[in-house]
Amino acid sequence: RYVMTSDLDLYDQQGDKIDDNLDGEAFKLFTLMDKKTQEMAINMKSELGEAMSFGNTFNRLWNRVRADQLLGNPEKSRQDEVIHWHIAHMEFSHAQDFNELSAKHCEQDSNEKLALVGEHTLVRGGNSQLVEKLKEDIPVLYNHKVVKVEYTDRGVTVEAEKRTADKSKSVVTMRTFKAQACVVTVPIGVLKKKVVAFDPPLPDWKSKAIADIGFGTINKCALLFEHKFWDDSMDKFGYVNSDPEERGLHFLIHSYQHVAGAPVLLALSSGSAAKRKDSDTPESIKAQLMDRLRKIFAKKNIEVPDPIDCKVTNWGNDEFSYGSYSNIVVGASGEVYNRLAEPLMKRVFFAGEGTTRQYLASMHGAVFSGLRVAGTIHTLHCKSTESRLRLLERNAVL
Repeated sequence: RYVMTSDLDLYDQQGDKIDDNLDGEAFKLFTLMDKKTQEMAINMKSELGEAMSFGNTFNRLWNRVRADQLLGNPEKSRQDEVIHWHIAHMEFSHAQDFNELSAKHCEQDSNEKLALVGEHTLVRGGNSQLVEKLKEDIPVLYNHKVVKVEYTDRGVTVEAEKRTADKSKSVVTMRTFKAQACVVTVPIGVLKKKVVAFDPPLPDWKSKAIADIGFGTINKCALLFEHKFWDDSMDKFGYVNSDPEERGLHFLIHSYQHVAGAPVLLALSSGSAAKRKDSDTPESIKAQLMDRLRKIFAKKNIEVPDPIDCKVTNWGNDEFSYGSYSNIVVGASGEVYNRLAEPLMKRVFFAGEGTTRQYLASMHGAVFSGLRVAGTIHTLHCKSTESRLRLLERNAVL
């Protein structure tokens, strides 16, 4: 594992480092308005509080502060840009434009008593190493797209399209799997698109939970270089965009040298900027990131070479996700996660980050939900050692 540092320098559109005092003051003001926004919504009458947008409420408070501070002080406009950077970071945490977030509930998981403690680390070699370890002794069926789940109080039948390549065309054959129970772990975006049919149809309370929960997008652009040109101390750095509409575009850049074992920089885009990038070309996204990098490193007298490879995500349009992770939008609350986690007839179970109220939008939340469901199925359907062995033999991951 690689332990990330907490240090983070911000750079402006000319490539100059943002003054630490300016950043500190901007962060202090952002934190204050963040706290007051939540307090206003919580103290408001129930119906009004539920309908309050985090972004709209935050902006009203910010406009009052801005009107008092901007008079005769042009430096405050730079402070505004830095505050927009912190908003972009919040939009990254929630994978959602902050105008869509619930002022009352979007931070409901900020319970210090349940918070995980320890260092912020990355897995050397990437998260796929965890998956490889977890799937040992479990048959994983690739190229199978689940299209239907039938369930009764006696078991489940899952239908899947098996896709194989035959010369120049793709051949699709249907396969059927019968089991005592199944676990649905598709992203919330797939459930929202109703890609998987359920028979009988999902009950109204489950459908409403799927409709109510937020599910947004962040995107990434990874650049591989022939050699590393950045300093070891820059394991992450930020770029402050001048246009508020573009505040989330490549706003945070990570060095993935220690994860990938190669000179890789990975940039994050959040909020409305991330959604727009879903329809942009990889070449355009790469060019925008390279422009930012060259401005920053030109001030350090370092020439940024052309990358030898580039990978760009497009999560909003990916047919197996339609987004990145969940969030609590206006009109919803943390209770929606509890409803999404509820099983159907004790046969169809739901897991994933969108089913864990305390650890939503996280990889560890997804893992915890899987352990929760595995324990429940074991209790309900594995009465003896013999049945447990039979269940293990029949288990498959699609």
